[in-house]
Amino acid sequence: MMKKPFKGEYNPHYDQYIALVPHEDILEALRAELISTAAFFRAVPQAKENFAYATNKWTIKQVLQHIVDTERIFMYRALCFARGEEQELPGYDENKYAAALLLDNVSLGNIVEEYESVRKSTILFLEHLDDSLYSATGIANKSQVTVQALAAITAGHELHHIQVIQERYF
Repeated sequence: MMKKPFKGEYNPHYDQYIALVPHEDILEALRAELISTAAFFRAVPQAKENFAYATNKWTIKQVLQHIVDTERIFMYRALCFARGEEQELPGYDENKYAAALLLDNVSLGNIVEEYESVRKSTILFLEHLDDSLYSATGIANKSQVTVQALAAITAGHELHHIQVIQERYF
């Protein structure tokens, strides 16, 4: 079982995300989110796909693409650390990534499919790791972090954005 990380396994900035994860088993949380998140975004009316609740805020499509991009980045970091990478990995500017998105001809449904593919890949990757590698550590964005912390942050990050959508977009 991949458990929630202890404080000290990650930058305290991520406490807010990890606190949102209701499962003690992070793999269980990721599996549950695969179903619930896909259903949540599939239920968004087409008229709301490009809606942003304020100027300079992301649209619902951009939020989901941000979730996908961030999961890819966090799991790349997890892969590196599980394989013994010793070099520090860079951070990324989420706003620059969002500004570079070209989603006019991409439906929310297409992004949901991409999300499902990425999440399935994440789950398979983590399931195939030896339990001893959950505590593998590296430095990303100037902070030390473990593989299991990256998995938990991924789960909580997604929940955070869904909460924001529920509170501000509908």
